[in-house]
Amino acid sequence: MARDPVFSVDRIRAPLKIELHGLGWLYWWDTYMLLGKLGPPVELVRMARSSHSPVRPRDKLRSQEGSLDWMCYRLLGERSDEPSKQEQYARWDAMRARNEWAHKQSK
Repeated sequence: MARDPVFSVDRIRAPLKIELHGLGWLYWWDTYMLLGKLGPPVELVRMARSSHSPVRPRDKLRSQEGSLDWMCYRLLGERSDEPSKQEQYARWDAMRARNEWAHKQSK
């Protein structure tokens, strides 16, 4: 129980990207829902056809490119100009705004 993230979700403050392969999303669903309600930005990416470590080129590309986009956005404030990625940035902007609002409310 001490290692179950559900029991320490209230201590998570950093933006979190959860990438799940296969049926792993079943284990993380509670954590994802709690984080979404408590305020920290959380992104859940489900790759149902992929194994624990993606082996198909399409899955590898999606995983690695998604992680790179997330880190560049969160750490460097950078965005890709690619039109297909604008929806994810709009979603991440909304997450950031909710998190900033929640942070201001807790002071």
